[in-house]
Amino acid sequence: VQKYFPALTKQLAPVLSPMETHGQMIHKKWGEDVSVVFFGPCISKIEEARISSPRYIDHVVTFKQLVSWLSEKEIVLSELEDGYFDNLPTSSSIYPVYEGIIDDVKSNLKPGSTAGEKYTFISVQGTKDLIELLQEMEKGKIHNCFIEASTCYGSCINGPEKPDSDYQPISMSLEMRRYIKNMRQEQEPKTENIILQREIEPKALDQDMPDEKTIRSILAQIGKNTPEQELNCGSCGYRTCREKAIAVYQKKAELYMCMPYMTQISETLSNVTLSVSPNYIIAIDSKLKILECNLAAQRLFNLTRKEIVGNRIDKFLNPVDFAVAIGDRKSQPLCKVHYDKQGIIVNQTIIYIPEQDIAVAFLHDITRDEQEHELLNKRKLDTMNMAQTVIDKQMTVAQEIASLLGETTAETKVTLTKLKDLIIYEGKNNNGKTMH
Repeated sequence: VQKYFPALTKQLAPVLSPMETHGQMIHKKWGEDVSVVFFGPCISKIEEARISSPRYIDHVVTFKQLVSWLSEKEIVLSELEDGYFDNLPTSSSIYPVYEGIIDDVKSNLKPGSTAGEKYTFISVQGTKDLIELLQEMEKGKIHNCFIEASTCYGSCINGPEKPDSDYQPISMSLEMRRYIKNMRQEQEPKTENIILQREIEPKALDQDMPDEKTIRSILAQIGKNTPEQELNCGSCGYRTCREKAIAVYQKKAELYMCMPYMTQISETLSNVTLSVSPNYIIAIDSKLKILECNLAAQRLFNLTRKEIVGNRIDKFLNPVDFAVAIGDRKSQPLCKVHYDKQGIIVNQTIIYIPEQDIAVAFLHDITRDEQEHELLNKRKLDTMNMAQTVIDKQMTVAQEIASLLGETTAETKVTLTKLKDLIIYEGKNNNGKTMH
């Protein structure tokens, strides 16, 4: 209110918060030198304790930190005996739950007070409803109301620093109400000399506001070229797309943190990927019906998407691998598959998606590669056969040459032997005597 709706600051109740009031009471009772620690699920209490003046709270520990602390010290609360809260005010203890402040105020109205008739008591929770309330108040639409306004749904008991587990805010609220209702108060706390009032001054943010042209330029960058495209879904944390654009201009928000825009980009990229992928991509359900297929698959079957989707996969391809993936609920690893009906050979991977109970097949066409590989192997075989033929012929020629060489060698040997004998025995008679 002080920052974003400064004109409404005067409508705030000019009193200390329960945390500060309780801190002041503790200091009054135990002395100014005591150290007061506040435990709770609220992160704003950290800042409140830091900036408050005079300072009534010295330290703030969140419930998450407390749980971590107890765990570190091996303390199990459920194993301990119930403790005692010193002088707990019965009615005011209810304020942390939804409509607790209203119940507290009503229970403390003096007899004969007309406040209950003069004011309408309402409770608002959550940032969205709270901002709408303040905007209507700015416009003068709200009158004569006492308003309990909580940023957190479920009020303080459901603050962001509540424990991560074993913490149910609704049942906790009921349990807290019943506990307080049955509690017996021994003594009213002393409130004399306790200062409850405080001055609340507006602290309007000095923000540089963009003009209309700049706002439209920022929105155009996330696909919002016309007011009709501004969905105002609130997923970015701002109520409207214009507020988001202003925050971007003021460097408080990231431009592309826009769920509809990111969804659109994601869908666009998915569609582009499916469209341009040369692989055949086919998704089937648990009944082997085709849920989706890309353009490559449509060209393979020579049919439109409308003519393919809804039919069983066995109308187009051998369904065995698809049925195994669905039946076993298990992805099928990369393998080579021949689809003779389509005349293709593919490297196929089937991914099973358990969340949707579907299987998505990715078929990479390797028909041409296989044909070229087969042709290359044929050429190698032909070349090998030709080489074997040449070798065989060479061996035949070699054998024939060897045979001819053998015959001529033998003949030569005989002739030379005779010639040698002729020379040796030339001049000797038949008796072996030398002739003169």
